[in-house]
Amino acid sequence: MLRYFTGESELLNAPYGFEAGDANLRRYVGNGVTNGVDPTGLDVISADNEEKMKGLAGIDTLDLRLFIESILLDYRKNALKDEQKKLDRNNSLLDGIEKDLKGKRADLKMATTDKAKANIQKEIDELAPLVDKYKDNVAALEKSVKSGIGNIADSEAASEALKSIRKSMAAGVKIRIMYITHSKEQGERI
Repeated sequence: MLRYFTGESELLNAPYGFEAGDANLRRYVGNGVTNGVDPTGLDVISADNEEKMKGLAGIDTLDLRLFIESILLDYRKNALKDEQKKLDRNNSLLDGIEKDLKGKRADLKMATTDKAKANIQKEIDELAPLVDKYKDNVAALEKSVKSGIGNIADSEAASEALKSIRKSMAAGVKIRIMYITHSKEQGERI
């Protein structure tokens, strides 16, 4: 069980990789393709296991890929929401620190004693690096959010492509059925 077949003449590496116990990462169902199947890449189903094989009859590879793509899309949307929340929180903190720093600078101008000026300057010196830290955080989170938006667009495009393929395949099947029906009506050999 090192390989799984997508049904579109494409073999993919199994999720277990070398941990599956075989150095050949391109092997499908232990080189016994007539003895079993592995639709998920996680579990070989022996051909003599009638119960499980009957369950596979309803699995459509394209539907499975669409299902996985929808799960991935939901995950990416949730991850983007989390990143957006972090960005909002960091922006809020940055605004608060900048306002506090501005207030301290105004207090420094108003201070009359050297001791008061020194205390205020010390607070300013502690706040200034925080502004830089939160600006860096905000920049990184903005980049992450932008990347997340791109990932979501990619997932949506992949889902649409799969849906389009499914429609084309269904149309092809209908045309083939119509051809077979017409040929039989005409008494032609198919």
